[in-house]
Amino acid sequence: MRFQDISEIERLIEQRTREVPALEFKSDAPLDGDAARKKLLRDLTSMGNSGGGTIIFGLEADNLSGVGIAKRITPLHNPAFVSTIENIVRDVVRPPLLWTLTEFESGDGLVVVAEVQPSSLGPYMFQGYGDHRYYRRGEIGVVEMTEYEVSSAYQLARRSTENRDSQWAKHFLPMTTPPDQAWLSIAAMPFEPFLPIFEGSEINSFQIVHPENIGRCLFGLPIHNATVRHWAEGITADDSTAGSPLSFSMRLHRDGAAGIIQKLESFVDLIATARVVNAYLAYLADFWATYALRSPVEIKVAIPGISTVSAAKTWMGASPSGIVQPPDVMVATVDVSEEVLPWDLSRAHVRHALVRQFIERVSYAFNWPYRGELFSYGPLFVRGGAASDLLLGPGLVTRRGSGGSISHVDEAGRVRGSSGYVKSFVVDGAIVDEFGDTLAVVELTDSLACPSDFLSDYSIQVSGVTLAPWNAPTPDQGGPNVPPPTGRWSDKNVNHEIA
Repeated sequence: MRFQDISEIERLIEQRTREVPALEFKSDAPLDGDAARKKLLRDLTSMGNSGGGTIIFGLEADNLSGVGIAKRITPLHNPAFVSTIENIVRDVVRPPLLWTLTEFESGDGLVVVAEVQPSSLGPYMFQGYGDHRYYRRGEIGVVEMTEYEVSSAYQLARRSTENRDSQWAKHFLPMTTPPDQAWLSIAAMPFEPFLPIFEGSEINSFQIVHPENIGRCLFGLPIHNATVRHWAEGITADDSTAGSPLSFSMRLHRDGAAGIIQKLESFVDLIATARVVNAYLAYLADFWATYALRSPVEIKVAIPGISTVSAAKTWMGASPSGIVQPPDVMVATVDVSEEVLPWDLSRAHVRHALVRQFIERVSYAFNWPYRGELFSYGPLFVRGGAASDLLLGPGLVTRRGSGGSISHVDEAGRVRGSSGYVKSFVVDGAIVDEFGDTLAVVELTDSLACPSDFLSDYSIQVSGVTLAPWNAPTPDQGGPNVPPPTGRWSDKNVNHEIA
């Protein structure tokens, strides 16, 4: 059940809609304390383990004869509710919860709709707050799953996984690449049923390689020079020309499956690679949104032929090195696989979390201890993806070309300007104001403070930036606590809030 605006929720009240196992109303959503969080996690995971459904937070139910009926809107007044709940779920639910959260303004608060999908990987379990159990929806509410029910759910997941292999093969995905060269490969396939979401005759070829919404995100990539062709199962594009070898190819299938490959140089810059992966993930999210794909998607990101290249982390200080090959083991590919909702991939922190997972795997393959600098420090970008002249480093914020810091970040994450006053805060690669609204972000942060609509200007060459050296954080001089991030852009100017 997809809700587009607050009027659709108000219609539930007008029609006196009843709660059913796949639709639940909650007048409030307390998150303080383990008991409240455990209840929330039980509600969400049980919904996913019972075929999926919708929970509406901020909608009171009238209980008549044991049946809840939509009564009135009781908006939530916690502006950080969505970022907090996402953070909790991401930390403790396994496999990753397939869901989407939508906020609607109502009066002086919010109504939040959580739509949960079942996972093909098996039943959801939350591992935290002293609880390690599986739950489902019963006739009288949420009940613990029996051992037999859990076993049966995993058997269904195994059968689905076995069938998935044949479906990948039928789609000829991931795309084949030469074994003696390194390529970046991104492959995606929806879960059944495989229904067509577009017809080739409806596709605007120019829009395929120059999408209006994210065109600048793809600037400089070979997709811009690709020739688009119709084929029996959808659209294909590549950059091959007479006398020049292929370095990019893409297939978009009618059912929403997709494959992208791009040739890598003999020397791999991990920062540039991370940016390219992020750009292509944003491209797929935009494509699926345009043609209204409604099924969960499995995404595979890989570098086949990785043993043929060397790599470096450039400004992160590591010298170039080759892939580590243990005795009697050939490491030919580094890859990650993740199950996501197509509309969720348009959210910056969801995309960036997948990019981070992939770059972490690549870093380890080249024998580099992974510290996550790429996602915590670097050039700061503001609303609209524009690059500011600021750099966030360990314990300080500097200005490009200034040669010195303009503010310090203390151990609690408080940004102190030259006057010593606290004007802003650092939260996992993002700078937020006193309300938790975002002033600026490191390009690839997967922080929940990163606004969902964030796409950086791809033309900015981050790989050429040198961070200022380490400065020890200033002693904790006291001051306000870091506010929970809202994931929204601030109306304030970042320069005014850190100097």
